Amino acid sequence: MDDTLVIVGVLLFIVGLAGIYIAFSGASPTLKAGLEQFSGLVAGMGILFIVGGLFRGGLPSLGSPKVAGVLIVFSLGIAFVATTAALQLGPFKPAPEEAAVGPTPVIVRVSIIPGSFNPQQEDNYIPKNIRVIAGYNSTVVWTNDEEVPVAHTVTSEEGIFDSGLFNSGESWNYTFTRAGIYRYFCIPHPWMRGSVVVEEVSEEVLQQLLAQLPRNQTRAAAG
Repeated sequence: MDDTLVIVGVLLFIVGLAGIYIAFSGASPTLKAGLEQFSGLVAGMGILFIVGGLFRGGLPSLGSPKVAGVLIVFSLGIAFVATTAALQLGPFKPAPEEAAVGPTPVIVRVSIIPGSFNPQQEDNYIPKNIRVIAGYNSTVVWTNDEEVPVAHTVTSEEGIFDSGLFNSGESWNYTFTRAGIYRYFCIPHPWMRGSVVVEEVSEEVLQQLLAQLPRNQTRAAAG
């Protein structure tokens, strides 16, 4: 067995798996697209190096510590990829949001309060966790209320929405149309996290809620 090829292969395989994990972690929809392909290529090269190293000098005994180590790495890697794929493609992932729609009659407002860029500050998105009803108050507006020039984002952990950077004094809004739990964070400041719980009600209940609103008036709600 060619030790050098196997060692390089294992390292490439581990780097590829790390890239796959980062790609699926929700760091950024833009980053995810290219990183998935690159990481898969690196992991594939690692597998080729390992196989080449094993066969170059002939297959050693299965009881060899080196072979056992390689098999352990492969097993852990396959288990990792399978688990990641299940979480991303299975029932745990919320359904993708529909194309952009108009704002709902009631608006929920979230403030990114001053000092949110400081990791020592506990509060950032206020309110941090909100609950809305689809079609009634499921348009959420995030406003960057920082008192110094600092940009933030509102980025879905599942890659469903991403505000991009918006500066102090600017706002960004998104209308949720499907029931589910949507967790989000700020890319430059990943300790900033929040969530939106979207509920659906029957058309009859929705119309009753809308009928209670003053005509031609949009209310702000805390959710």
